[in-house]
Amino acid sequence: MSSRPLNDEEVLTEMKKMVAFIKQEAMEKAREIQIKADEEFAIEKAKIVRQEAINIDAQYDKKIKQADVAQKIAKSNQTNKSRLQILQTREEHLQSLFEEARQKLGELTKDRAKYTELLEGLILQGLLQLTEAKVTILARSGDVQLAQEALKAASKAYKDKT
Repeated sequence: MSSRPLNDEEVLTEMKKMVAFIKQEAMEKAREIQIKADEEFAIEKAKIVRQEAINIDAQYDKKIKQADVAQKIAKSNQTNKSRLQILQTREEHLQSLFEEARQKLGELTKDRAKYTELLEGLILQGLLQLTEAKVTILARSGDVQLAQEALKAASKAYKDKT
């Protein structure tokens, strides 16, 4: 090769070669950068997706627990409501029984024989439950004589049983 100066056409050709080489290098570098960016994007995207999946699972678990608690509260409220209804029905039934007993007792006091028999039974029951040497019996002022008769019969029955 000679060391002569290059003419304009040779300079232009050499410059074109150099520009083509630089362009080729730049394109390869751009391709490398694009590949690396795509890899980093995929990694970051996978990380974000994984984190969001964890967040969604946590929210789902939280909502399941809230629904479970709400269901338990509703069940408890329903159970309490049922219990209150049962108690109210029971109370109403007891009140009707008490009222019926009052009415029948009022009718029973008119029949002297049945009333005396009832007093004897009640006095005997009290004596058997108390098992005390001394017992005081309270009676209505109009029933004192009947209560004394019933007491005699109940005392005899008590002695027979004990």
